[in-house]
Amino acid sequence: MGFAALSAHNPSAGMIRIRFSGFAGISRVSATYVWHPVESRPEPSVTGVRWQVATAREPRMTLFAILLGGDLTVTPRLMAQIVGARFIAADSGMMHATALGIIPELWAGDFDSSGSELTIQYRDVPRQSFPAEKDATDGAIAVAEALRRGASRIVMLGGLGGQTDHTLGILGQGLQLAKGGTSCLMTSGHEEAYPLLPGQMILDLAAGTRLSIIAFSDLAGLDLENVKWPLAQRDVPLGSTLTLSNVAMGAVRIGLGSGYGIAIAYPPVAFND
Repeated sequence: MGFAALSAHNPSAGMIRIRFSGFAGISRVSATYVWHPVESRPEPSVTGVRWQVATAREPRMTLFAILLGGDLTVTPRLMAQIVGARFIAADSGMMHATALGIIPELWAGDFDSSGSELTIQYRDVPRQSFPAEKDATDGAIAVAEALRRGASRIVMLGGLGGQTDHTLGILGQGLQLAKGGTSCLMTSGHEEAYPLLPGQMILDLAAGTRLSIIAFSDLAGLDLENVKWPLAQRDVPLGSTLTLSNVAMGAVRIGLGSGYGIAIAYPPVAFND
């Protein structure tokens, strides 16, 4: 059973199709790669499955998961999306470490919301401390450190819901990462957000998944296939509610000519069990 799959279109290389049981983001490469899901075996890849690649060269992809301080529901789908990841906790995001069964390699932030219990429990985790009055959030600092350590793919855990200003900031950060070539997924366990840029991608979703496209600018040439209400070369102005609450019939293909936004998916509870 696939959990999340995504592919991008590179005009110079043709369609790149990615399908596997973990998380993927926008990829830009100079050759055509084909990934196929197989059963998990010993020494799995960072996605939790082996890759069959139609090329003699396989790029190294380093996955980092950033623990943020919002709500997080640990599901089998989420766990599959972070197999093989390296972890960095941002301040109170450390509270999710126990549920995930991991110990981060770094704990970053101003530590104004971590609490004494977490401080004692994870006293051996290396820290990067910052003043409370700074020009970036603890999550942004953790993401920057992941990039410095070689991240090519980032999953932000616990950043959706809660305070609207922080949620929108995280969605904007996800778009910034994708524009810079770093694949990104933002998830709370029950809600997933994917940056949407010009090109094509396939989201491997279960039938019945609610799917919304949120325009962060005017969108031109939007295609939605294998959904209850498909679109073809549709222009969607900023602020339009046309693309809210669609329903996936299975894997969904999204194409975009220009503009940028966020695709938000709500996997059915049964798909998370």
